[in-house]
Amino acid sequence: MISPLFLCAKENPEALFAKGNGQYAKAQYKEAAQSYEEVLKDGYKSADVYFNLGNAYYKMGEMAPAILYYEKAYKLTPGDQEISLNLQLANLKIADKIDPVPEFFSGKMVEIICLIFFSPSLICICGCAFIVRLYLVDCISFC
Repeated sequence: MISPLFLCAKENPEALFAKGNGQYAKAQYKEAAQSYEEVLKDGYKSADVYFNLGNAYYKMGEMAPAILYYEKAYKLTPGDQEISLNLQLANLKIADKIDPVPEFFSGKMVEIICLIFFSPSLICICGCAFIVRLYLVDCISFC
């Protein structure tokens, strides 16, 4: 797909894009990524370039830039199923997934104690009991 934006670029981005595609087909992913980045440096922005650049980074095992370029491609063509699928696959390969830390027993106990002793209903009950006690003490001492 050739866009009129190719005509506005400083160098021939169409040739660079084709060169990158050829390098990618030969499994020269680093060189392909460099070619696609040259296209971007020349001022051409396209979902195809971002997508191919994301694919090159994905093949090199560099998930962060792959996800970045997939996101940029998806932003230009929202709803594209192929971009969405590749983005999901790249996100699954992220090594730094954060799993929730199991809660320690003592931390849970502190939470339970705070809920019991500082809950509004308990404060209300204790306050009412204190007032009733004062009233009863006053009544008894008055009699």
